[in-house]
Amino acid sequence: MNSARLFRISREARTPTPSSRRVPLGGSIQSSAATARQERRPAEINRELLCDQKYSDEENLPEKLAAFKEKYLEFDLNSEGEIDLMSLKRVMEKRGVPKTHPEMKMISEVAGGVSDTISY
Repeated sequence: MNSARLFRISREARTPTPSSRRVPLGGSIQSSAATARQERRPAEINRELLCDQKYSDEENLPEKLAAFKEKYLEFDLNSEGEIDLMSLKRVMEKRGVPKTHPEMKMISEVAGGVSDTISY
């Protein structure tokens, strides 16, 4: 390998990731279009909740919903709009709260039980 090619590879490795992409906790880079698709449904649900009179007395509702959305997107490692059991397990391990397979199945059952995913 010649030195010009090594320099180009070295320079490319130092090039920062474009701001139109983000690196989620899982480590994969996604485009701004994928990020927008992933964030669309939680944003729609949050808008509905903010307009719902049942929640008008809730203190700091916009901030709470923004925090919930941020955490949800952090757990959605495959960017499909749902959190599967393996993504949940990996995130919990990274946070220092590892769970066994039976514990994960219990979480799944409590979360709905119909599928092995949790949706926003």
